[in-house]
Amino acid sequence: DRRIVFRIGIHIGDVVEEADGDLMGDGVNIAARLEGVAGPGTICLSEDAYRQVKGRLDLAVTDVGPTQLKNIAEPVRVYSLQVGGSAKATPPKPTQRSRLAPLAAGIVALVALAAGSLYFLAGSRQSPVERSASVATPSIAVLPFDNFGGDEQSSRLADGMTEDVITDLARFKDFLVIARNSTMQYKGKPVDARQVAKDLNVRYVLSGAIRHQADQLRVTAELIDAATGAQVWSERWDRPSQDMFAVQAEVADKVASSLGGNDGSDAGAIKARQLLEAKKRGSANLSAYDFYLLAYEQWILNSKTGNVKGLEFVDKAITLDPTLASAFATRGWLKFQKFWIFGLPWAPQLEEFGSDLRLALALDSTNAEAHAGLIRYLADKAQWAELSAEIDRAVHDNPKNIYVLGVAAQQLPYLGRPEEAVAMAELILRLDPQMPRTRFGLLVPSYFFMRKFERTIEITEQIPVESRNKFVQFNRAASYAFLGRAEDAERVKAELVAKHGPQVFELWFIESEVFARKTEEDLEKDGFRKLGFRICANEEELKKFDKPVRLPECVKS
Repeated sequence: DRRIVFRIGIHIGDVVEEADGDLMGDGVNIAARLEGVAGPGTICLSEDAYRQVKGRLDLAVTDVGPTQLKNIAEPVRVYSLQVGGSAKATPPKPTQRSRLAPLAAGIVALVALAAGSLYFLAGSRQSPVERSASVATPSIAVLPFDNFGGDEQSSRLADGMTEDVITDLARFKDFLVIARNSTMQYKGKPVDARQVAKDLNVRYVLSGAIRHQADQLRVTAELIDAATGAQVWSERWDRPSQDMFAVQAEVADKVASSLGGNDGSDAGAIKARQLLEAKKRGSANLSAYDFYLLAYEQWILNSKTGNVKGLEFVDKAITLDPTLASAFATRGWLKFQKFWIFGLPWAPQLEEFGSDLRLALALDSTNAEAHAGLIRYLADKAQWAELSAEIDRAVHDNPKNIYVLGVAAQQLPYLGRPEEAVAMAELILRLDPQMPRTRFGLLVPSYFFMRKFERTIEITEQIPVESRNKFVQFNRAASYAFLGRAEDAERVKAELVAKHGPQVFELWFIESEVFARKTEEDLEKDGFRKLGFRICANEEELKKFDKPVRLPECVKS
C-alpha cells in the first residue's frame, strides 16, 4: 500500500538548450503539464506526439479530449495510455523510419516523469480531467533592463541586473519565471507588456531601466499585471555611480524579496491579487492554488476562526492537487498554530506539524514555508546539530525570502548564534521595510539575546498590542529591568500577567523553551528573577504534563 506510482507526459515540440544543458520552451512546458494531468500509472501524450505513434502502438488508448493545461494558453488534446498489461509496438516501416530520422534531428520529444512520496496507491486517484482543474502558480517574465546611459558600463550593469533578478526569482517555487534566453529577444525594443505576456504565456511582466549620468545612477523597476495592464509594483533607486554593483545586488534583492511570496505590503502584491480574484469566483470554480491562497490568508490572521477555516481550505487544496507542496506546508503551520490558539497537547501537534513539513519538502525540496517550519520544529525538539544544518540549508535555498529569514533569526539565538540573528534581522528590515508589524515578534529574540535591550524595546513597541504574545511581553519587560527602568518593567509585567498569568521558567522549559548553551538560558533565567517570577514549578502546575523533563535545580534530592 506504499508503492511509488509513476506518471509520464510526452510531447513533441521545439526547445532551447541553455548553456548548462537545461531545456526550456513550450515543448518542455507542455510535457511537464501533461505529466501533471496523467493519472498514477499512466502516460499522457499530446495530439502532436500521439499522431507520430498511433499506428504503432498496441495499447489501450483513451481520448481525454481538449484539456486546459496549466500556463498553456490554448487547450491541448490529450490521449491517455494505460500501462501494465502485455503490450507490443508495431515496428515502423522502413519508409516511415527514414522520414523520422531528420525529424528526430530537429525536434526533441520531451518526457516529464514524476515520482512523489505522496503518490502511494492510496494517494491521488484523480482523473486527468479532474487534475486539469488545478490552476498554475503565477508566471513572470523579466524583460532586459533598458540602458539609458548609453555607455558600455551601464549596458553591462543592465544585463547583469536582468540576469540577477531572474536568478533570484527562479529560487522561489511559488513562481514560474521565464528564462533569460526567452526574454532577451526584447532587448532594446519598445514593447507592450500585454503582447509580451501573450508571446511568453505569462501573467506578470517586470521591466526596468538604468540611467547613468556623471557620478549618479538611477535604477527603476515596475511590475505590470498583463491581464489588466495595471501597475502592481514600482520602485526607484538613486545612488552614486561608484555604488553601481552594490545597487545591482540591492535591486535584485528587493525585487526578488518583493515577488517572493512573503506577506509584507509590497511582497504580497501578487499573492494578494490572486487571492482577491479567488474570492470573486464561486466556490465551484476555485482550484487547488486558490484554496491554498485562502488557507494562507486565514493562517496569517492567527485566530480561532481563521485556523478552522484555513484547515478546511487547505484540505480542499490538497484533495484537488496532492502535489502542491505549499498547501502541505501551510497545513503544517495551521496545525502548529492550533496548539497556541486552542491549548491542545503540545507533543501531538508538534509531530503533525513535522509530518506535513516532510511531505511538503518531499514534493519541493526548496519550499520556503516548509523550510521555515522545519527550523521551528527542530528548535522545539532541541535537535541542535540538525537545526544548525537546516538553517544554513534553508537560507542557502531561499536567501531573500523574508519568512525563512524571520524564523531563522528567531531561532538562531537558541542555537547560540545571536550575532548572526541580529545581522539577519537587520537584513529583513532592509529587504522589507513595510513588513507587517504583527511579524516583528520574530525579530525580538535576536536583539534580546544579544543584550541589545534598547533595540528590543524599540522593536516590541511597534508590535500591535493584541499581537504581543507572552514571549514578546517577557522580553520587553526584562529589557526594561536590565536597563534599570523598574517602573516600565513593572508596567509591562502587569500587562503580561493580566493577559497570560504569572510566568514560571520551568514551565517554559518543559514546553520546549530550551537552549543549546548556558549563556542564553542564564540570561532568560536572570530576566525571570529580575521580574520576580518563579524559576521552579509546583506540583499542581506539573500535573498537566505526563512526563515533564525538569530543570536539575528544581528536582528535590
